Amino acid sequence: MPWLLVGAPEPTQVAIIGPVDLVCATVDVAHVVTTHALATGDLTAARAAAQLAQLAAPYEEIPRLDLVAVWAADGHLEDSEAYLRGQVCNRSDDGGLPEDLSQRTQAILRNRQWLSRAG
Repeated sequence: MPWLLVGAPEPTQVAIIGPVDLVCATVDVAHVVTTHALATGDLTAARAAAQLAQLAAPYEEIPRLDLVAVWAADGHLEDSEAYLRGQVCNRSDDGGLPEDLSQRTQAILRNRQWLSRAG
């Protein structure tokens, strides 16, 4: 992936944005779009943004949690819980033991009560 130069009016104020920065920016913007779309009831846009973020960063938790939010908002509580358990809570990217959840993810799970709502 090529590098992107973002220039300011002064030639000494040029920032170099690399591929990792672009992936992070894609995830961040997609998260904002997903959050806004969920708030306005546009599940199609929310799903599309979350799926795009997951394609850009398949190992990130934010797109995974956004997908869970979309499924839960669409009334698919059992599917969202199964995905949440398998792809967030018990996920192992290297085939070993699941990683500890971040404090942010733990707070989201606690506040949303996603694991206690499915039938």
